Parts: sequence; C-alpha cells; structure tokens
Amino acid sequence: MQASLKLHLYKQKTYTDGTHPVLLQYIIEGRVKRKVLTRCKLDDWDIKNNKVKTKVQNSARINNFLTTEFVELQLKSGDFFMLLINY
Repeated sequence: MQASLKLHLYKQKTYTDGTHPVLLQYIIEGRVKRKVLTRCKLDDWDIKNNKVKTKVQNSARINNFLTTEFVELQLKSGDFFMLLINY
C-alpha cells in the first residue's frame, strides 16, 4: 500500500486577486485527492519549507492551520492503514 502526503502551492491556477491555492494532496492506494486549504501569493510562499513566509501578516496562524490539517490527515491515514493491517 502506497501513501503519500504533500502540502504545496499550486502555481498552475491563479485566482483573479493574484493568489494561488495551497493544496494538501494525498495519494492512497493510487487514488489522488486534493484539498484546497487557503490562498497565498507566490511571493509570500516559502517553497523550501512549504509554508507562508514569516513577513506575511497572520503567517503564524496560517502556518499553524496548515500544520494542523496536515497532521490530522496523517493520523487519519495511519488509522486507516492500522485497520487494514488488523483486518
């Protein structure tokens, strides 16, 4: 069973206000699911660390939200795999 989680800025889509969606992408058993968590400008996104740069207003709150969503999905996928193993 393959499982993969990724948080990234989706640069291919640009909203009318110049922002891009921040996606939480997860792949479980070959099925790709994407969830838009927030929007961010390209200049405000730290590509290396996959988070909003600290110079942005409310960056701590936004990064906390992104981390919380990422960890929740990790826990859910872990529970899913433990159920399959015990089955």
